[in-house]
Amino acid sequence: SVRLCYRPIILPVLLVCTMDVTKANMKEAVEKIECLLPTAAFVSFDEEMTGISIAGQSDSIADTPAKRYSKMRNVASKYNIIQFGLAIFHEKACAADAPTGSSKYEAHVFNFYLFPETGPVNMDGAAVAFNTKHGMDWNKWISEGVPYVNREAAQKLKESLLPKEDKVSADKKEAARAPMVLTKESDIQTTGNAITALRSWLADDSKKDQTE
Repeated sequence: SVRLCYRPIILPVLLVCTMDVTKANMKEAVEKIECLLPTAAFVSFDEEMTGISIAGQSDSIADTPAKRYSKMRNVASKYNIIQFGLAIFHEKACAADAPTGSSKYEAHVFNFYLFPETGPVNMDGAAVAFNTKHGMDWNKWISEGVPYVNREAAQKLKESLLPKEDKVSADKKEAARAPMVLTKESDIQTTGNAITALRSWLADDSKKDQTE
């Protein structure tokens, strides 16, 4: 005879807080993320794009990782990001009567609408239909999406806003970081006496409570 043993599947309990992020509340979202990240149990992210395939380029189970990456890179280079989703999870205490092995998480989900205010926008009909079916707000994407630029444009913008320091300023900063060297005999003697007294004080067990 065959004896069957069934084990219950314990699914984690999720408490979800969501926030749609646009250029109007971008600063508020960033401040919340900076507060949540240091204590997160784990994070996950995802994105939606204006297309996920290229005509004439099909995926194959025989593709090597390098070939697969190259194909996906072509797709990412051709299309634009619509939304970027970030979920930050914090573990919470379970109820006292929860089954052994139970887990409970609070998820803070940030859904960023991203729209490039310059350059071409390429869209695939199938991707548009899919996202429309799943509630994509195209008007919000276009009118309220957070603007972004590519790496080259970002570097140019950085250089225009934060000019490179001249060599004189750089030399001054380097000199400021250099260790101070005492040359006067009186300064050397005074500093040496202070260091000796400090080491003696730290080594005195009777003053241990004063250092904690």
